Amino acid sequence: MGVLSAAEAAEVTYDITGNSTIGGTPVTFSGIFVYDNVATGSTVFLPGQTAPVQQGFTTTYANAAPRLRLTLSTGEIIEGGPGSISFSNIQQAEIGAQVPEGLSLQAYTAAAHGTVNGVPIQGLYLAFTPPASNPFTWDALDAYFGGNAENLLQDTPGLLPTNINPALTGTALPADLLSVFPVRRNISNVVDSMFVGIQYGNTVQVNSVTSFSVVPEPASSVLLLSGLLGLAVRRRR
Repeated sequence: MGVLSAAEAAEVTYDITGNSTIGGTPVTFSGIFVYDNVATGSTVFLPGQTAPVQQGFTTTYANAAPRLRLTLSTGEIIEGGPGSISFSNIQQAEIGAQVPEGLSLQAYTAAAHGTVNGVPIQGLYLAFTPPASNPFTWDALDAYFGGNAENLLQDTPGLLPTNINPALTGTALPADLLSVFPVRRNISNVVDSMFVGIQYGNTVQVNSVTSFSVVPEPASSVLLLSGLLGLAVRRRR
């Protein structure tokens, strides 16, 4: 795997809205999540010897999440900045795992600063749950190792190079998060494909997300506006 230059980096910004009840008072929040979909990752194999983690892989991407920021209806702000956010891509590869098999992502910062209803916040994360089906197979790794990769790695987890191509382990970063983790709503119309976790003291509270959408790039917005203006001119003529 080569190293991408800064000019090749592809940052995508997403809008988040949701609800929280930390401090006993319901509040709403809006926020942004900035995601660099071409960051370099380091991969490890999960042997699956300790529940609930089953056989699979986790790839941690340095600097893949430069910003996670929430602004609450109380005016309070919680955020993690560049260098403080760990972004991990987890592939539960074993069918029948105690957690849903499939790809899940988590952007986490233990260096968050801010409050919710006056409660100081220490940790903040945005998590994406596995999609309905798991496309992972061991075929690519079987070819890579020239044998039964599942058994080889279970016996010797360190055989997996940390810089292995994450496409082989199913932990490659998607170009667009919504293409892999589309917004999925439950019967109560709450998004159940992603959530925001907030840590205060020894407590971690899962907070519901009500919407998650990509923010158009400025160039795209200009093109859209120019197209609409052109349509208006043609209609006047």
